[in-house]
Amino acid sequence: MLADVLGNYLETLTEREFDSPFMGILRDQGFYDIHFLHGQFEFGKDFIAKKAKDAPEQFVFQSKAGNLGLTEWRGIKPQVDELITDDLAHPNFDKYLPRVGVLVTTGRLVGGAALSAQEYGRHVQQKKEGLFEVWDRETLINMLTASPELGLEGSLNTDLLAIVGEISGGRLSPSSLEQFSRLWLSEDIPLFESGIHASIIGNRLRKLNRLDLAALTSLCWLRSLLWRSHDNRTDASEALIDSAGRLFEEYVTQIWEQIGSTNGDSLLEGTNEFATFATYPVRCLRVAELISLLAIRFRRELNPSVEAVETFLVELARSQPGAAHPISDNWAASLLPFGLVLGRCDPEAFDTWAMKVGAWVADYYERYEGLAGLDSDPATEINYLLGGPLEHVSLNSRSTSLVASALLDLASIYERSQVFNSLRNEFMAVDIICEILEVPDNRDQYLRDGASVTRELNVPYDEYWNPTTGWISAPHHRRNPESYLLARSDRAWEQLAIISVLRDRWFVSTLRSMTDPS
Repeated sequence: MLADVLGNYLETLTEREFDSPFMGILRDQGFYDIHFLHGQFEFGKDFIAKKAKDAPEQFVFQSKAGNLGLTEWRGIKPQVDELITDDLAHPNFDKYLPRVGVLVTTGRLVGGAALSAQEYGRHVQQKKEGLFEVWDRETLINMLTASPELGLEGSLNTDLLAIVGEISGGRLSPSSLEQFSRLWLSEDIPLFESGIHASIIGNRLRKLNRLDLAALTSLCWLRSLLWRSHDNRTDASEALIDSAGRLFEEYVTQIWEQIGSTNGDSLLEGTNEFATFATYPVRCLRVAELISLLAIRFRRELNPSVEAVETFLVELARSQPGAAHPISDNWAASLLPFGLVLGRCDPEAFDTWAMKVGAWVADYYERYEGLAGLDSDPATEINYLLGGPLEHVSLNSRSTSLVASALLDLASIYERSQVFNSLRNEFMAVDIICEILEVPDNRDQYLRDGASVTRELNVPYDEYWNPTTGWISAPHHRRNPESYLLARSDRAWEQLAIISVLRDRWFVSTLRSMTDPS
């Protein structure tokens, strides 16, 4: 959740580090005539500012970092007294206006400090010396939630500004978002900064109703946190990893509420578009991918909505042809979580859907030049999708397919022998070469260009289902390591979710661990 991100951010700040963001908060809250007074002659006042309610008021602020107990409160009380009673400050300080003194802390008043501060406020009001307030962590989080970019006041980098510009111009793509998020794969960037970046981007996308990209942003942030914490090497806390997952859940729940209420019919909107043959299946598969991840997360958390979400996904597979029409290898990543939900909830629906996807893919490789490869831009995807019969469209013939491998792996882990045999025969008949990407259980699994990442072409899947070996039907099933996230951290969902960021790999052992129908 955004509040978790902002709370973790506030905890990292020293008193001086908080000065620039606090100036931004004051401006955002409608204060004016703001002046920064930190120094030898501040007279209890770190900031002064004015704000007009019914009439102008003179605000004076004293800021502190972290929690304040009773001992700390008593230690700063002389500064608070100066805040309220001393007229010495900046030339713009108006001692004749009603005064409001504010103690600002990035933590909380704990123990007896809260009661003592409350009593102090009553005492000040009774003596008619003004008003006294405390702005604690929760108050600041509420102020930052509407404009999380204030947390980076004075330190916004050019890459972030470029991404914000792409969002405003409606040009942001999943690819450019993933490339930007590689900045977070560094131990030099503070954890709070990557979280604020993700909050800024997600918040702006949410306001434009691009909840799909907002959800992807949270997964990009999750990817960076998993990279930092792999094998407990660095300081990415479990709480932050959980926050990234909850942020994803929040965005996709909103998608589910919008799409689910129409029983999926809203996916047909825009069927009069010029490129609807491409946009419709993209909408279907993106929704299927994200809501399937939500369903798997809901099941892990025993969320009571899980059955309704799973029922929607089964109906989506049955009623929307676009859910079985991946337009390139970029969409193999969408098939995996969708197939996991279908295989667990309704094996017959899974069989029908998998065979439809297989027939769609095989048809393109038999009749045309195949489907576009991984990392193809939208124009290339459409050229392969629509340009096969057109003489003026020049295409290089493709024989490899990541989609075919994803389907065979799904059929294998659910031990759907007839589906596996049918798909294998169909792909062999049209000379499709299955490919996979493998990576050891190290930090390279989170990187598109990791040094130990290898790609295997012409994966030797068994020609026919072998009941004696069970779900293991290819060499990579035998050597696929049980990942750190699965074996030592119980983070199978997290490893599955970052497939949506990377698009080109998956751990079969993790997929297999999710086939339990319970």
